[in-house]
Amino acid sequence: YRRHNNNSTNNQKKIIETKNKISTKFYDNKNEKLDILAIVPITINSFYEFNKPFVEINNKPLLWYTLSEIEKTNKITKVIVNTDDDQVISYVKTNLPKFKIYKRKEIDNYEINDNLISDSLKYLQDQKFDYICKLYISTPLRQAKHIDYAISTIALFDTDYLISVTEELSQLYNHE
Repeated sequence: YRRHNNNSTNNQKKIIETKNKISTKFYDNKNEKLDILAIVPITINSFYEFNKPFVEINNKPLLWYTLSEIEKTNKITKVIVNTDDDQVISYVKTNLPKFKIYKRKEIDNYEINDNLISDSLKYLQDQKFDYICKLYISTPLRQAKHIDYAISTIALFDTDYLISVTEELSQLYNHE
């Protein structure tokens, strides 16, 4: 097999868009829509300086990128921001009033805490969801179409969970 420049297998964007169209069409044709909860853990005490919610990127705080894309998605039915910070709560109440907010009692690094989902569900009074989607603010380039594609894919394959990864083809370490 010889690849040529116009070969569609070289165009990752086109491949992903085509897969997205197929899974979205399948999802849209389903009689039953899924009930999807998005949990957005936001901590002011992140280990990483550039993962703090109010770090500015292109004149917008980091948390804005994830929250604004969630607002555009067609498939998420409920959003809960799980945070330990009053400034985050104020921002969400002002800019995204339809999002629920769960304020943790103790300051805790929820980026690695197993209680994140169970605490959020207890706050929502044990409402039932088909899937729960954890969306961290540390991925500002993720768009609503990526979220919708992930949900359509999980519905298409009727799987229990989905983890999103991207193949890295560049050399990460130079052995000298």
